[in-house]
Amino acid sequence: RHSINLRRLMLGIQIFTSVGLIAASLIASRQINYITKMDLGFERKNLIVTNNYLRGANSLGQRRFLASQLVQSSPLFTGFASASNYPLGPVSNRTQVRLPSQRPDEEISVGYLGVDFDFFKTIGATIAEGRDFNRAYSTDSVSAVIINQQLAKRIGGDAVGKKLVGFWGNNEKIVVGVVKDIYFGKADNTPGSMAFVVNSTSIGNNFQLFFKAADNLSDKALEFLSENWKQIDPVAPFSFFFMEDRYNNVYSKEVKIIQTLTISTIISLFLLLLGIISVSYLVSTSKINEMAIRRILGADTKSILKVYLNEYIPPFIIASCLAIPLVYLLLNEWLTKYMNRTQIGFDVFLYALVVVAGSFIIISGIMTYKVISDNPVNNLRYE
Repeated sequence: RHSINLRRLMLGIQIFTSVGLIAASLIASRQINYITKMDLGFERKNLIVTNNYLRGANSLGQRRFLASQLVQSSPLFTGFASASNYPLGPVSNRTQVRLPSQRPDEEISVGYLGVDFDFFKTIGATIAEGRDFNRAYSTDSVSAVIINQQLAKRIGGDAVGKKLVGFWGNNEKIVVGVVKDIYFGKADNTPGSMAFVVNSTSIGNNFQLFFKAADNLSDKALEFLSENWKQIDPVAPFSFFFMEDRYNNVYSKEVKIIQTLTISTIISLFLLLLGIISVSYLVSTSKINEMAIRRILGADTKSILKVYLNEYIPPFIIASCLAIPLVYLLLNEWLTKYMNRTQIGFDVFLYALVVVAGSFIIISGIMTYKVISDNPVNNLRYE
């Protein structure tokens, strides 16, 4: 009896560990997959961002102009733009704005970005209301502003056409469009209120350059920029990053967690499989005469299989009842640190249970087939 209980205890621990690790691996993978594919308000694929250094042979305005000319001469690119910050990067410039009907103490703190006319189109941002900046409107570079959806909500919605007062004083700007929320900073947080203006001279000394490469031509586009950067500035170094790589690097820690969980799950399943095989072999050798007598007395395949399954069902039920609530609590606690998170569905636990149960059912089926195939007389001949 002690041997049976110890055997079932060890098997239960292995089942508990396997169910927990399988469920944890699935949830962690779903969370990272959810984050990496979530809508950031722009299209990061094929987007190359270069740092427009302050020091160089050419002024920042000259670099923007020369870079745009270089892009237009190459079929490797589909767009070019510049802005004072890049998406997913921190926004250091902030200002206060309010509606004319609001009191000064009701001002809203917003992030403030200078962009060019092609910025939203190049990064693939969506104008939800109104219109994009347009060179055909001479006032766009002076008195127009595009705000994001978060700021539009805070000023009561229907923002297009409204005036905003502030911008480091009592300056007035008219909202010409509302852009879908673009994430700045880490994507764990809800996008803050943002205001975009056309190349503000007050922050014109800190612009990034954006190169949109054609599909499947990112490497060639990067090579082209590297070889021809001297045409843009012969002194300033060529420093760049792919927006998609920058975003993925933010969650490199989570990716390592998934890799660790995956390896641990494989090892746990391997040990569980060894445990199931050893238990099945032990049952076969310790009950070899019993099996033979059962066969002679007319036992069918179902009853023989039941003998094996009785070794696994009790530890399986107990281990599953302990593992599921514990893993759920731990995973839910882990997910709370993400503002944007996936949901823990019962299907992940069902999948884990099916994998574990399927393992011992398959092994039991193989052992049952072996018993059914053997001649019972051979095992009882010398008894």
